[in-house]
Amino acid sequence: MSNRSASCLHSRKVTKMKLLYVGGPVRNASLNARHQNILRGESISYELWKMGFSVICPHKNTEFIDGYIPDSMIIAGDLEQVSRCDGLVITPMWENSAGTIGERKFALERDIAVFYWANLLDRLNLADWVKDKYDIKLHIQKQKQAYKEELETEPV
Repeated sequence: MSNRSASCLHSRKVTKMKLLYVGGPVRNASLNARHQNILRGESISYELWKMGFSVICPHKNTEFIDGYIPDSMIIAGDLEQVSRCDGLVITPMWENSAGTIGERKFALERDIAVFYWANLLDRLNLADWVKDKYDIKLHIQKQKQAYKEELETEPV
């Protein structure tokens, strides 16, 4: 790196960006459905970047690496990434994805904000949160209560 490049890096004010993880189905027996899942995650990731978030998109990070890396390692890595994030944004069609269900549970149990991309109000709240105009503590408190109620109503 040249001295000029290094000085440019040091002269810029660095602001803390909120870090989001995009959770949603990736794997599927159908190659076409898998590709659609990856495109969905990628598209949402782009929208979140445009809003001003820093984004981890596992759909692109682990795209078509089955067989090269054990699933258990990928899942452990995904949860490690979620643990370091400020929030989890869940894509549509997540309800049948064991991985996404696990990521959601992991986030909710650790007071990590969860947003659902299919919910317009959640998208508006994200837009406000990136500008520090949204009470994320209240959001987490409400989601904790909803999750507690969800667990109480689950069949045993």
